[in-house]
Amino acid sequence: MMALQSDKFQILLSYALWNNSVPNLDIIKNKRVDLFLDSGAFTNFTQGKEVVTLDDYIHFVKENKNWIWNYMNLDVIGDAEKSDYNFEVMKAAGLNPVPVFTRSDLSPKERAKELLKLCANNKFIAIGGVANRLKKTEDRKYLYDTARFIRKHTKTKFHILGCGSMDVLKDIQPYSADSSSPSSHNAFGQIAFWDQRRKQIVAFKKIIKPHNLEKHRRTIQQYRINIDWILNPKFFSPANHDQRSLINLYTFFRMQKYLLKNNIRYFQALPVSYMERFGEMVKHYGL
Repeated sequence: MMALQSDKFQILLSYALWNNSVPNLDIIKNKRVDLFLDSGAFTNFTQGKEVVTLDDYIHFVKENKNWIWNYMNLDVIGDAEKSDYNFEVMKAAGLNPVPVFTRSDLSPKERAKELLKLCANNKFIAIGGVANRLKKTEDRKYLYDTARFIRKHTKTKFHILGCGSMDVLKDIQPYSADSSSPSSHNAFGQIAFWDQRRKQIVAFKKIIKPHNLEKHRRTIQQYRINIDWILNPKFFSPANHDQRSLINLYTFFRMQKYLLKNNIRYFQALPVSYMERFGEMVKHYGL
């Protein structure tokens, strides 16, 4: 199988957080980005109200679909019937949203039946219900079993929602996946580097000890930064949030490039505000 070829950035943004002044939107519209648009279903769920309405979402997608790589169905979490209704309304409007196979309490037999039905009518689906849960054996088994079933019984491609684990991605080999790792690392005061030789992320938190620095010096030097600078504990202070986010974005872009060569599209799920940092990263690293 030939490796996917793309010089584009893979980004997932939520429509629920969208506004008319998204920083560096021109980079997306000039098709330097494969934009996967999340409907904002999770925001509706957590806020307990319709932050995103179906009519508004349909209108936005129809007006802008020429520069959107793909877009999710507007699910209603916990209400399969309403989710199916929204999907059919979007289809009737001439759109082709990506349906989400949501986790449920159905028996394995009934779950398999629902999954077969979904795959029979769609060439591309998303698997939900595993974000931030893959450290647990039960959750990982659910994902692996679902992926194996799809691959064995259908020809449908699938996207994993909220999965940035390199081990899992290489094991399962989905068509695509996303995670909020770049912004999560910043939120927890971490800095991450891509080790090209080992093909893995190297993350540090709060203080980088000199012996660890020496161990990863070659990796860090690829980032065009002063190594003495990141040895200073002040580097991990809130004041340097923007500088850390620049490095973290570049790290996960390099991970994207590696995964593309392994036929996996990996989307960075970013807050809309991070698009400003994204533009700075493109300029700083000459991408």
